[in-house]
Amino acid sequence: MTSTIQLRKTSTETETETLPILCTKSQTCLKASNRLIKRLTAACISNITYLRAVFDEENYVTQNFGTNVKVKMFNKNSTDYGVQQHIKWLKGAFEALDQQYLKSINYVVYTDKNNPYGSIIELYKLNVVYAEVLSDTSNRSLNDNSAET
Repeated sequence: MTSTIQLRKTSTETETETLPILCTKSQTCLKASNRLIKRLTAACISNITYLRAVFDEENYVTQNFGTNVKVKMFNKNSTDYGVQQHIKWLKGAFEALDQQYLKSINYVVYTDKNNPYGSIIELYKLNVVYAEVLSDTSNRSLNDNSAET
């Protein structure tokens, strides 16, 4: 039986101390992690556009995120072309995430559509690192350390 340890920060901590959470079924943990990454990504992009007033209020719905947090999410029933395009992009990113092809998502806010690269005012980059990469890196690190002793 394999196990995975996930780290989380408690809300009462003042330092960056983390508490381990033991997950005994790695497939369950990976599926839950994948769902969480998708939800966080959708919440992030939705809230950036909401706070920047990219789309009108009716293009968002309020959803619970955890026990005490409410976030604005794209309304999947919106008829706004831009909202539907964002949802389509996110679904494409989620397919790439499922296949473990996705490395990062860049969301850029710019002021001049004729010169987007020259008028960037905000750039959000969401990076993805998969469990196999982490375990390979950890194993290499352990092997490197054992070779030095």
